[in-house]
Amino acid sequence: MYLTVAKNKHNLYAELLNKGWISKKEVCIVTLGIGKNYEKGVDRLSDLIKELKVGADFYGYKNYPSDVPSHDEVPYGFKYFLIKQKLDEGYKKVLWLDSSVLITDNLNWLWDNDVMIIENCHDVGRYTSDKCLEYFKLNRKVAYGIT
Repeated sequence: MYLTVAKNKHNLYAELLNKGWISKKEVCIVTLGIGKNYEKGVDRLSDLIKELKVGADFYGYKNYPSDVPSHDEVPYGFKYFLIKQKLDEGYKKVLWLDSSVLITDNLNWLWDNDVMIIENCHDVGRYTSDKCLEYFKLNRKVAYGIT
C-alpha cells in the first residue's frame, strides 16, 4: 500500500509543480543507505544538514524507491535514477552524498557555482548490464565508447 500511495503522491506533486501551482527549491541533496550502518549514516547526514542549515532539500533513502534498480540489477545505477528523478521534479542542482560522508560546514557556497564532480566512474560498456543498456537504447559496441 505504501508504494502505491507514495507513487501517486509523487505523481500528484510533480503535476502540481509542472502547472506552477507550487514552487520548489532549486537544490537538493540525495543519499541512499541500505543496511544497519548505512542507515545510521543517512540519519547522521540528515541531522547534520538540519544543524548546518545547508539550504537544500534532503532526500535520505533507506530502501530502493519503486522504479529504481537495485545495486544487484545495475551496479550504482540507483544513483543515476535518483538524481534524474530529482531533476525531473524540477530541481536545478542535485548533490549526491554517500551516507558515509560527514559534512562539517554549510554548503551554500556550492549552490552559487555550476559544479559537476564525478568520481568513481566506470566504463559503461564493461560494467553496465544488458538490461540497463537496453533501457537507454544502447548496444554494447556504442556503450564501450562512453565513459
